[in-house]
Amino acid sequence: MKARIVKLLLVLCVPVVMAFLPGTDIAKKPIYLDTSYSFRERAVDLVSRLSLEEKQSLLGNNMPSVPRLGINAFRVWNEALHGVMGGFSMGPGAASPTSFPNSVALGSAWDPDPPVASWRLPSLLES
Repeated sequence: MKARIVKLLLVLCVPVVMAFLPGTDIAKKPIYLDTSYSFRERAVDLVSRLSLEEKQSLLGNNMPSVPRLGINAFRVWNEALHGVMGGFSMGPGAASPTSFPNSVALGSAWDPDPPVASWRLPSLLES
């Protein structure tokens, strides 16, 4: 009889105790915030968490923040000829990350190596 009572108490107590233990899935850091994952895995995870409206809002030059995912608002003007430049700003005093010379300046150099290097850079960053 005592053995049955002990078994019954164990069966009833274990779920109660487990309910107050932190769950591994709940406490786990999202993949997009975990730097042990590759850039591609993190990007896929982040994009999968964005709603359709949030994705659409991030397509322009003036992108609003997405506070629930920790994405800050930023402005960027981009075109293939010059790179990312002219208004890129994540905060006060932030400078443009790239600015390639325009096509007339590249052609005036009479040296094919600099233009070719600047054209290859975006494809190197892609991989």
